[in-house]
Amino acid sequence: LLEQSAFRIIVGVAKYAVFANLCKQLAFENLFEDSRYHPQIDLAISSVAYFLYLYCNFSGFCDLVIGTAGILGIEVAENFDNPFAARNVKDFWNRWHITLSQYMRDMVFTPLTKFLVSSFGPKSANHAIAFSITTVFLLVGVWHGIAWHFFWFGAAHALGVVTNHYYTIFLKNFLGKQRYKAYNESHLIQAVART
Repeated sequence: LLEQSAFRIIVGVAKYAVFANLCKQLAFENLFEDSRYHPQIDLAISSVAYFLYLYCNFSGFCDLVIGTAGILGIEVAENFDNPFAARNVKDFWNRWHITLSQYMRDMVFTPLTKFLVSSFGPKSANHAIAFSITTVFLLVGVWHGIAWHFFWFGAAHALGVVTNHYYTIFLKNFLGKQRYKAYNESHLIQAVART
């Protein structure tokens, strides 16, 4: 356990101090405000690099905390579970910032969905879930900061997860229970979804 914790700290330092800084440089801070010409590829590189910067920065810090806590004999919950291996945006949020996702599920999503279904009846369940998803992700956006870009961040993820929700319902109805299960467990479908 001591060796695993020490290794976790080393990985955390590498992510936090090395890879996060490299990604931050590639993210072209102030890309639109530096008064220089940037080819289209700079926007793509900047977008991906900023996303990787967020991951390396936050997960590296979490690795440091979990590793240090492990050396002290304290168990700390994992906050990331290979988010880049997610097969869709819903799966991504089950793997990214897990503690925040679980908190929002328990404190907002579940009570709000139950309230809406009890108020409007079981036939409204799918729409109640979609409304609750939207509410959760708008709150996640605000949790990151009170600014329009955080609101749009939350709205974009809400749209992605709600679309995934309705697409899943469509597939279940179209394929039927057994074929949907086979589709969901297909290695080919999983590989395509993860690329």
